[in-house]
Amino acid sequence: MENLPTTNAGWLELGNNYLLRHPMRTAPLVPERGEGIYMWDVEGKRYIDFQSGQLCVTLGHSHPDYVKALCARLSRRRKCCWQKK
Repeated sequence: MENLPTTNAGWLELGNNYLLRHPMRTAPLVPERGEGIYMWDVEGKRYIDFQSGQLCVTLGHSHPDYVKALCARLSRRRKCCWQKK
């Protein structure tokens, strides 16, 4: 794929063409990044992240200390896999 979409509508259309549909797809936006309590979509619009069930609410998005700790830990593992018995 040469040119990736730059808008929410473009990404959602691409997703509708290639991804399985599921009932939890509710917001017509595509998150691009997060910092603290905020997240930005691919069009640069900033939102407050109110997803209370997510870890980012308690830790925030992209906190430098957590990013550093996660990268250090992940650099010691080649593969992570959880299996149910």
